[in-house]
Amino acid sequence: MVLFPFREQSVQRAFSAVFSILGLFLTAIGLNDPSVEVIGIRLLSLGFIVFLIGIFYLIEVTFK
Repeated sequence: MVLFPFREQSVQRAFSAVFSILGLFLTAIGLNDPSVEVIGIRLLSLGFIVFLIGIFYLIEVTFK
């Protein structure tokens, strides 16, 4: 995958884990933002997309 061009598998797994955690963090902020609904929905969708990218990359690295 061109998105994360690392060669060592441990670095790839760590990077995908960081991406997944960042996605969950953004999703949590989006869910708990009652003041501005538009920003909350954007953060929610952005966080979920980042989380999915991290998970799919982890699956790709694991079953390579």
